[in-house]
Amino acid sequence: GTDDWSYVFTTARETPLQWLRDMRQRRDLGVLIYENLQFGLPGSPARQEELFRKVDGIVQLAQAHDQVYFPGLLIGCNAAAGDAELAAQRAYCEAFARRYADTPGLIYYLNGDYRCELTDAVTPHWNEFLRQRYGSDTALRKAWGARSPAQPLGQIPAEDYRDWEQTWDDVSAYDRNCFRAWLIRRWNAHLIEGIRRFDASHPTSAEFYQLPHSGVDLPAGIDGLDLANFGYFEKPGADLEAFPALCKYNDQRARGKSAGPGEYGVKTHPAWGDGRDYGYHTARTREQAMDLFVGLPHYALGLGASRVHNWCWKDDAHRVFPWGMVYPCDGTPKDIGRAHRNLSLLFRHFAPVYETPWVYVLTPDSHRMGGAKWKVIEGVLTSFRLALEAHVDNLGTLNEQGLSIPPTAKAIFYPLPFCPPDEACARLLQWVKDGGVLYLSGDISFDELRQRTRLERLEQFCGVRFAGENFDNISVNPTNAADQPCIRVEAAGGVALERTAAGAPLLIEHRPGRGRVFFTTDPIELHSTGPRRARDLALYRRVLDAAGARPLGIEPDDRRIHAMRTPLRDGGQVHILVEHDGSRPAQPVRLRDAREPLELALAGRRPSLVWQDKRGAVRALETPEARAGDNTVLLTDETRGAILTLDGKDLRQSQALLLMPLQPGKTSWLSRRQWAEPVIETGEFHNGAWQAFEVQPGQIRQGRAEAQVSEAQALSLLLVCERRALPRWRKALEQAMTDPASLP
Repeated sequence: GTDDWSYVFTTARETPLQWLRDMRQRRDLGVLIYENLQFGLPGSPARQEELFRKVDGIVQLAQAHDQVYFPGLLIGCNAAAGDAELAAQRAYCEAFARRYADTPGLIYYLNGDYRCELTDAVTPHWNEFLRQRYGSDTALRKAWGARSPAQPLGQIPAEDYRDWEQTWDDVSAYDRNCFRAWLIRRWNAHLIEGIRRFDASHPTSAEFYQLPHSGVDLPAGIDGLDLANFGYFEKPGADLEAFPALCKYNDQRARGKSAGPGEYGVKTHPAWGDGRDYGYHTARTREQAMDLFVGLPHYALGLGASRVHNWCWKDDAHRVFPWGMVYPCDGTPKDIGRAHRNLSLLFRHFAPVYETPWVYVLTPDSHRMGGAKWKVIEGVLTSFRLALEAHVDNLGTLNEQGLSIPPTAKAIFYPLPFCPPDEACARLLQWVKDGGVLYLSGDISFDELRQRTRLERLEQFCGVRFAGENFDNISVNPTNAADQPCIRVEAAGGVALERTAAGAPLLIEHRPGRGRVFFTTDPIELHSTGPRRARDLALYRRVLDAAGARPLGIEPDDRRIHAMRTPLRDGGQVHILVEHDGSRPAQPVRLRDAREPLELALAGRRPSLVWQDKRGAVRALETPEARAGDNTVLLTDETRGAILTLDGKDLRQSQALLLMPLQPGKTSWLSRRQWAEPVIETGEFHNGAWQAFEVQPGQIRQGRAEAQVSEAQALSLLLVCERRALPRWRKALEQAMTDPASLP
């Protein structure tokens, strides 16, 4: 990247790590250099020295331009490494850290495209893992049943496998997934331990997939790393629809690790546009690509991600790999590249701050890592979707592994627990007794070995006794909207709020200690189809009401609208609205919780945004139309872009503004200041310096300022100010582009 095109922009909602604050003070944030050093180890000392000389040049370039350096150390390596291989990999990371520990803006990127493929190199570790888990052949064979290995403990081979078709009661699948997660944690820990011998400050990261793949599991494997980094690719049309739940699924802020997509992107080359289904490789139209490149960063900001990385910067010049934001050879930016530039320039004016959430989804990791895992994972994603459709403000994510419940937590949704570990249950029950509100669905009476040995949990948590099973475990018909309770229960202190047609309790409320538990015997997240969606959403909102967790206030309170709020360090806030299915024409949505009640129009799949500072001043707008509380039209915009005030004043009082259009059209806004000689200067950045193309007279008519954006001006930047103030605001824009840490 260069100063003009930010490959990554930081929009940190959570900045718990001192290194991130230090990097912002050192002016290193904004642009990132990523270098895939190689695949695997460099080999001989001479080859390593040759590689490090190459790195020396990259480090010099990064320092000269105040850029973050993101070296890919062991890209594509198998985390299921034997002891000798792991020792060599650690030694290489130690040597790298010894040489570059003093490099500002350094982030150690251990691996991209993680692999965890079991081979005989980890057979000893596999057997030790099983020995610690079971202690004897007898216990292992009892747990695994017909899937028991022929070999005794100590001789069981570590064989790779796919975890797509295992049955729910396959305990061996659970053990293998837990072992592979352990291998990833072990691999990370050894490399980081080597790095920390020489560098105690710079963060570490590695790329996980958006969902678990071949044992590469972000929630289960993240320990040791500083950043939760996941790639994100989906089919056209499904990409924006699926992202919010996946982003929350990978949210690790409760464990002190900021999260964000480490890769995302699209192909627009016509070679992939023949109408065939190439999965996420399928080509997008220009409009689809722009929807994604505008929409996903807004979602990331609103959902609490700290960054967005695009894959990749430019199309390859030597092969057909058209993923870039700029064209090969001459580096001409594509439209999506300019969209990223605009969002980078806008978002860097925000200073987000982390607020500990009141509401969480707790992922049933012991359940989702076993057989039938994909069915469970889809149910967990549905739980996130329901919580977001309920307009939960600042939704958090907890995991069973090392469960620690923040003291701010008022409500926890725990979908499909079925077989949680005893330690997590004990902590959760105590939290409820201390006043928490808990939601459970399906069942909670199985142990980790998929045996129904924990019937007492139904009475402790839910106030019911087990009376029988309606169907095996999670054998729900996913397309049937009717109630499908998996077990029959009898009241034992709990109160039935809803019953089945046969009169059995279906939704039960229980009050252990000072808290409340809402339990449905129907695993609704496995079949929350359209006909029953409103009813399921009403249940989630019932839980929120019981906890006193008021959702974000919008009108209409429509589940098809995602509403997000990002709090800022100065007490201000950014609101983001998205109609996530994009099926309706433009419609107005009223923000009741804004500093000043506002009405923003939504159109298609594009987000609408408003930034209000601590005084309530409207500092930025991105919407086809915005109205104040008295129905006064603040802004109309046909360019699908954004407007930003540069002088710290409200849009209505500002005399220094930046327009960032994405298409031709007219922009008009309410202006209550007296202008002397307003002008509109069209410009761009080159090597960090503002380059003006033309200056036009500004139009102020009856208290409204106007700008007519032509085809030639679309995707450029338009500076609006008094003619005499042009030098000042050109300099301010250059400062924002090249030195964002200096912004107030």
